[in-house]
Amino acid sequence: MQQEMLSELRESLMGDPAMRQRLGACEDKSAAAHLLLGTYNCCSPETLVTALEPVIREPGMPLPDLVLQDIPPADFLPVGVILLRGELAIEWLWLGMDGLQEPFYYRSTERADLLPVNALLRCATPLAALDRFASAPPPDGLIFHMSRCGSTLVSQMLAASPHHVVVSEAPFFDNVVQLASAGAVPEYLVNAAAAALLRYREGTNRRGFIKVDPLHSLALPMLRRLFPQTPWVFLYRDPAEVLVSQRRLPGLHVQQGFHPLDSLGVLGGDQVERDAYPAWVTEHICRAALVERGDPNGLFVNYACLPQAVTTAILPHFRISPDDAMLSAMGHAAGQNAKAPENAFVGDTDEKQAEAVATLRVPDSLNHAYAQLEQAAEEGHGSAQNTPIGPQASVSVVFDW
Repeated sequence: MQQEMLSELRESLMGDPAMRQRLGACEDKSAAAHLLLGTYNCCSPETLVTALEPVIREPGMPLPDLVLQDIPPADFLPVGVILLRGELAIEWLWLGMDGLQEPFYYRSTERADLLPVNALLRCATPLAALDRFASAPPPDGLIFHMSRCGSTLVSQMLAASPHHVVVSEAPFFDNVVQLASAGAVPEYLVNAAAAALLRYREGTNRRGFIKVDPLHSLALPMLRRLFPQTPWVFLYRDPAEVLVSQRRLPGLHVQQGFHPLDSLGVLGGDQVERDAYPAWVTEHICRAALVERGDPNGLFVNYACLPQAVTTAILPHFRISPDDAMLSAMGHAAGQNAKAPENAFVGDTDEKQAEAVATLRVPDSLNHAYAQLEQAAEEGHGSAQNTPIGPQASVSVVFDW
């Protein structure tokens, strides 16, 4: 009986966006239970408080109690692809109508995971529910990168404008890209996945941008087929500085065996010495981007040109004409630590170069790839040296990046 009442409560909430918003503001399960008991004739307080206990996200976590056949309302976003009753399915979380406030998508969903509303309304749909987005417009821009090279800065500067929606390294997008690359799902679902992640722009004039995972450069041919008119940028940095950063705090993609690369067409990773693996995979990322250097939709930008290149090169490339308010917001974002916006930015180029000289040897092949990236940036399609699009087109905050 209590479970039936919980099911009725979930159904009622799925049809009540205003109550979902009020419930989403409750960070404490007791406050959430008090709100619901004062509004709905539902189950006992004890049952409700138990149902509002957040689920710890870890391997073997319980599957969502709520299974829908169609996509949930627009205040829900996809978290990842899961296995439900032996079939691929999508897990969704409530994030509100503008819940992507963190520098990375997973940080926003981690915060949402802790809310009582998602203990109650975390839900799943068949993967086929993505068909609803199959004909949605493509992203307005894609951000590729070699990692630790200013991609978070660029995405945070874009996100500083209320006219933009920026999705940064969403695990769900990676799930679908990996599945499509392996031939396990149709390629068109990648476009649908992008649209599902960017659904905050539904019914508005907001532009949508996706910062992809570093490894997605390996999927550039497929992504170019799917988004033939979408401009993209590849951000890169002196590999010595990148490798120093990876040695200090390794990203998942440079941890050998964490991301199998077979589905993305790269073999032999298990044959590489562990200490050499970060440079090996970084070189593959760079060379995959270089294969597409002739694409007029592509733009190569060196970290050293940031943040100025956002307004002098990237915004024009993404067909954006900024107004004073956008430039001001972007200038403020440029002054913050992109990964920890509560702190001011402090440059570390000299420090990393000194550490690299003392302790690191960058493979000649990776240095050669870096030189080719520099050539690609110089030779064309709107390099980071482009003329600003207008007298107000440069960020007024200048740093030694």
